Formats: sequence, structure tokens, C-alpha cells
Amino acid sequence: MTAVRTSVSLSWRALLALTCAAAAATLAAAGVTIAVLTPRWLGALLLVAAIVVGAAAWHQGRLLFLALRSRSRLRRAERLRKTATS
Repeated sequence: MTAVRTSVSLSWRALLALTCAAAAATLAAAGVTIAVLTPRWLGALLLVAAIVVGAAAWHQGRLLFLALRSRSRLRRAERLRKTATS
């Protein structure tokens, strides 16, 4: 049961990180385009939004990395316990 919950949690974090990264890239492209063309304040606003969403993507990616490392360590500890008792 916990393996399924862990897999779903990791999948959710990966999906969230990828979605935030895609949104940050889209906002950055739109912000640069609008800042070059016209109204510059809207471009600046979109670029600030891209930075915020990019930070959220980085945070989710970091949490995903830590969760994967933790799961790897738990699996290794279980394997070591099994071989120690054998």
C-alpha cells in the first residue's frame, strides 16, 4: 500500500514540476515578446510571473529529487536487512 502511495506522490511531484517549468518558459517567452513590442509594463509583469513560477518549479524539482533519494535509501536499507538476516 505504501509503495503505491509513494509512486503516486512521486508522479504527482514530477507532473507538477514539469507543468510549472512549462508555464515558466511560456511566460518568459511571452514576457520578452511583449516587452520588446508594446506595453513594456505588461512584459515586465509577465517576466516577474515567469520568475515566480520558475522558482516554484525549482522547488518542486528539489522536493522530487529529495523524495527519490529517500526512496532509494529506504530500498537499499531493506535489501541490506534482508541480506543480513539470510
